[in-house]
Amino acid sequence: MTLSTSNDSVKKNLESRIEPAPLSESLVTIWARRALTIPGTCLLTAIVVGLCPLVVPILGIVDIIRRQDFRLVRFYVSVMVLIGLHPIGLVMLFDAFVRGGSWWGAPIEREIRLTAKAEAWWADAMVQSAIWIYRMRMVIEGAEELKNGRALIFMRHTSILDTMLPLSVIGRPFAKHVRYVMKREVLWNPCVDVVGHRIPTAFVRRGGTRDNSDIEQVMWIAENLGPEGIVIIYPEGTRFTEEKQKRRRENIQKNNPELLNRATALQNVLPPHLGGSLALLSRKTNHDVAFCAHVGLEGAGQMNDWAGGALLDRTIRIKFFNIPSDSVPGDESERIDWLYQHWQEVDSWIEVQKDPARR
Repeated sequence: MTLSTSNDSVKKNLESRIEPAPLSESLVTIWARRALTIPGTCLLTAIVVGLCPLVVPILGIVDIIRRQDFRLVRFYVSVMVLIGLHPIGLVMLFDAFVRGGSWWGAPIEREIRLTAKAEAWWADAMVQSAIWIYRMRMVIEGAEELKNGRALIFMRHTSILDTMLPLSVIGRPFAKHVRYVMKREVLWNPCVDVVGHRIPTAFVRRGGTRDNSDIEQVMWIAENLGPEGIVIIYPEGTRFTEEKQKRRRENIQKNNPELLNRATALQNVLPPHLGGSLALLSRKTNHDVAFCAHVGLEGAGQMNDWAGGALLDRTIRIKFFNIPSDSVPGDESERIDWLYQHWQEVDSWIEVQKDPARR
């Protein structure tokens, strides 16, 4: 009887294993990178936290002399929190690994659940810390409609902070497993690296998903999404700036001139990359779709913007435009029209929010 129960348990354990998305990286490459990033993150945390008693008083005096509402102090504290949360996150992820019970082979459901919980806490801690340090406020509309079921979310990208917003706004409060389509460079963040190899994540090349292997990754995470999962993609592919907008339009004029008029009509967002976006929309299973617009993080794309107090006293407004799955066209050319139509809706909402009377 004991042997039978044990065998049944092992069988159930193996069946619940979740294979990661296909990624063209060997274990040697992964662990060689982590051998640098994990100790490096811990060392950097020790330096930044250790210098705090010396640096913060000096910055405070400079802020008082310049009468700039402790902007330099706020910046240093935000950097300290941002960096300091990484070792905490790594400890939580190690705990998820130990308690998850996978040990060897692909992650199992318990480890995935504990990892998702740790990731959501970590990201929410970053968002809430930034809100507190910079006296910001956050207003959210439409997120509750994503509470039940699975969805593909197309999100605007303007700042370092908005990569954490989905986990803070949807992942933690609704206990969602949030999967990302992200550029490969973020693998040098050790927490993202570990999470991305447990919770299926598509790490794609910069500049849009043109490579077949990238497209396969994007489609895989959508087609293997559980009943309560969320996929986040940033269709712009990079943070919005006017210079990037100009270059993107020039590229479209050269390679997709039929889309130029629609691309030019977008004033507050970059024209979307089509590769990854269309790969998600061509999925074989039913997912609702949401477009996420937000304002309040503009002008904070670089760390020097944070040092200048760009986020101080900002109100972050977030709007989810939720669309049922059956409204997505089946034809690819129609899907491109559909994508631009809803991305224009995001752009128009942002334009309205820029009205000073609404602040």
